[in-house]
Amino acid sequence: MRTMALMRLCRVRTQVRRGTRNASFGRAVNEAIARSAGDLVVILDEDCNPPGRGWLDDLVAPFARPEVGCVGPLMCDQDDVIQSVGLVVRKDGSPLPVEQGLAPVDLGYMNVIRHSRDCTALSAGCLVMRRADVERIGPLDESLPETLCVEDYCLRLREHGLLVVCLASRFARRRTAWAAERRDAASWEAGLALVRSLHPQVADGDPYFSEAFDDSNGLFQLKKSGR
Repeated sequence: MRTMALMRLCRVRTQVRRGTRNASFGRAVNEAIARSAGDLVVILDEDCNPPGRGWLDDLVAPFARPEVGCVGPLMCDQDDVIQSVGLVVRKDGSPLPVEQGLAPVDLGYMNVIRHSRDCTALSAGCLVMRRADVERIGPLDESLPETLCVEDYCLRLREHGLLVVCLASRFARRRTAWAAERRDAASWEAGLALVRSLHPQVADGDPYFSEAFDDSNGLFQLKKSGR
């Protein structure tokens, strides 16, 4: 019911498909894509609350550019504290949320919070993708935890020359943080190992995050001496 209410706030025509209960994130998304008919597919987590009328219209607008492969909004928690403005991928394959802990009214490093931009990966809470791209590069990996599943898909898009875009002009509130997935340490480490094997280029570093920056956070702070 809440999903239907959110879709009524959109001007674009939509069709709602619910994911299978107790399925992995990847399987639920793949099943929903297989049952859908539109050119664009919106992934909206049940604990994610997009803002106001026209939220989906803004998220699909970048797809007017054929080189765009995936779009997601700036993600905040319920207190309007930023969870991520896109994700950086560390050399070990683990995701690093950009500008986590700041407020949406802040500027961030080089105004990163205020401007939509290409990034390496996106949060799984709310994103839009093309059905044709899924058919071309393959479905989501059902064996991976939610965040790594989307990270893997975004990396595959980039390997095919497509852009992964974080739309900073819109933000969605999410009740839970993706870091909770790490509670299953074995599954998380196995997922990281798979990401590294599938995308060996991550060992070279993220193209949007200098090696001079401290990768213990995504705030674009220079490493302290000795690190």
